[in-house]
Amino acid sequence: LRQFQLEVVLATLNGQDSIITAGTGSGKTLCIIIPILLHLGTVTMTISLLKRLQATQVLESVKYGINTLSINEDTPNDLSLWEL
Repeated sequence: LRQFQLEVVLATLNGQDSIITAGTGSGKTLCIIIPILLHLGTVTMTISLLKRLQATQVLESVKYGINTLSINEDTPNDLSLWEL
């Protein structure tokens, strides 16, 4: 892990919120996936302005068996999406 990834993962595992600003391809998705895999059953929210980044994070999460939902202006107005 890169230094910023380790710091974010450790902060998350210690119950702290994190804000990550890093360039494309820097490994932000690992900062999301590792804590989820270590604490199954938790809910994590990621906010991204880029739909392509959202799609990448969803695909990566699904590969690890993590239930994932991307919400943007293309998301249907369907309340059933919020049912767990």
